[in-house]
Amino acid sequence: MEQLKQRILEDGTVKPGNVLKVGSFLNHQIDIAFMNQIGAEFARRFAGSPVNKILTIEASGIGIAAITAQHFDNAPVVFAKKSKSLNLDGDLYHARVESFTHKTVSDVVVSKKFLSPDDHVLVIDDFLANGCALEGLIEIIGQSGATLEGCGIVIEKGFQEGGQMLREEGIRNQVSLIAGGSIRSAADVVKAVALGADACYIGTAALIAMGCHLCRTCQTGKCNWGIATQRPDLVKRLNPDIGSQRLINLVTAWDMLSPATPGECTMCEQYGRTVYDIPPVFAELGMYMAERCEEQEYSQRDIKSI
Repeated sequence: MEQLKQRILEDGTVKPGNVLKVGSFLNHQIDIAFMNQIGAEFARRFAGSPVNKILTIEASGIGIAAITAQHFDNAPVVFAKKSKSLNLDGDLYHARVESFTHKTVSDVVVSKKFLSPDDHVLVIDDFLANGCALEGLIEIIGQSGATLEGCGIVIEKGFQEGGQMLREEGIRNQVSLIAGGSIRSAADVVKAVALGADACYIGTAALIAMGCHLCRTCQTGKCNWGIATQRPDLVKRLNPDIGSQRLINLVTAWDMLSPATPGECTMCEQYGRTVYDIPPVFAELGMYMAERCEEQEYSQRDIKSI
């Protein structure tokens, strides 16, 4: 969701240790209207799945799980508790879970009264970091004999291994990883896709295609090339028809690197992917790079030689 990305950029702060704080709308103060939109998005993504129960973990997952449940015919929400309290009686499912944020290990429990082999469970949580919490919830679902229909995570920290764990568990289709930053050529896209990205976005490359000269003065609103400005005298320096055509040329040029013939890419195979997973736009370049899969850097000379 574009709105979620903007909220993270506007309201999120990063603390030491790569801890992302979004307490203003997700896990301290909850923006109900915004969470309702996210719940509707989960319902859209899992449309057709026979979900009859939502599973999460205390405490920050409860809010988004409860709101999401309304979009699944008010399915009951079960949350795993991080400690056994006096009001928990009877048999319990157990799993060991490590918290990335709190640096603690908990024995989370769910009463066997609330999960059974007849249940079709959707796991909902606020964050995916190292994947331990999610792995613990999936383990509990396995103990109960219930069916895991999928996992819905509001924010994934793509630089940590949780997403890769999900893909190895076969839950890939419910997680979308969009990579960005230093995507300067089609080769960079292939590397990102080979490492697990579902899509890439570009910023600087698109600006350069439209005529940007990298003056690094975007924030001043005085862009000499008429791109990062609203001043009428500067805006007229950019012809939008020419700029858009140059952007089309950029994407088309990358597209021309790919034939229709798929093949194996050893870089992709190393991470459990094949070029069938890569958009056809980049298949040929992936095969070219297979010969250099052990290398980490690719020069512009190499790319232009294709």
